Amino acid sequence: MKSAIQQHSFFKILESDLKALEETMMGELQDYDTTLISAATHLMKAGGKRLRPVMALLSAKATLPEGTPLERPHFLLAMALEILHTATLIHDDIIDASDLRRGLPTVNQQWGNRTSVLAGDFLLARSCYYVSVISSVRLNTIFSQMVMDMCNGELSQFQRRYKSTITLDEYLDQIKCKTALLMAVGCQGAGIVNGVEPEIEQALHRYGNQVGLAFQIMDDILDFSVSENEMGKSAHNDLAQGQITLPTWFALQNSKDAGHLQTLIDRRFEQENDLDRAFEIVLESNALDDCHALAQQYIEEAIAALAILPSGGARQSLEELAVFSAQRKQ
Repeated sequence: MKSAIQQHSFFKILESDLKALEETMMGELQDYDTTLISAATHLMKAGGKRLRPVMALLSAKATLPEGTPLERPHFLLAMALEILHTATLIHDDIIDASDLRRGLPTVNQQWGNRTSVLAGDFLLARSCYYVSVISSVRLNTIFSQMVMDMCNGELSQFQRRYKSTITLDEYLDQIKCKTALLMAVGCQGAGIVNGVEPEIEQALHRYGNQVGLAFQIMDDILDFSVSENEMGKSAHNDLAQGQITLPTWFALQNSKDAGHLQTLIDRRFEQENDLDRAFEIVLESNALDDCHALAQQYIEEAIAALAILPSGGARQSLEELAVFSAQRKQ
């Protein structure tokens, strides 16, 4: 059965390109230790949205004359994005001690932490290798800076656990590093490969960043609103681990029980039923509606950033993808 994203027109116009990318990406990983490759490709074989390569390839198409075929540098960038994304998921699951991802046991659950760390490191190196083959110093620099910022953001998020006084700017900085940067650099990178003007490159970066912010806000909403089976990964996990995501932040600002919620967080849910009560307070507030409204604002900003691009099928697909990212159910 096709995933929700695979049924959209913005995915279908890339279907043959993505099939070729998938075959190449998997095929080129087979020359290494079988256990390492089994662990490294476990999540990729489980599916996933492939949203990051889709965004990069559509950005490439949108900045080429209509009908121009994609070339190997575009695919190298797309593979680098998907492989790096997979590496971050493997490392995230180790850090969070998660046991479910994409409906399957996580890599750490199946192979243990030692192999999982090595698999994630291997994929990180592989993604950097693909970017280096493109032979763009500028792209290499931006990609490397992005990886450093992602690591910095992950540690900052960890250090802010149970911080009930987190600001909106701190939260947005977290999700920018966690999610939006990879999408922004993927779209911008497609422009760099195509040699676009600086203002177009900046517009692509802004598009990817705003879509990424909306996408992560939706993830944070879904962690409160859907079941583990629907998500295909551990649900209701963020607050349990002390992560103050946007739904909790809005509840802390606006709920009639905001003071009690802060008390529960500050004492780290140490008493029985503390965590359940915290979830109730968030869900009983208007927090999820406020989250949807902010996500929609980012989508509108993303679509506005595309106005500088020539009209055509690829630009329309980027607009449709943006809308999808804030309406998805998983």
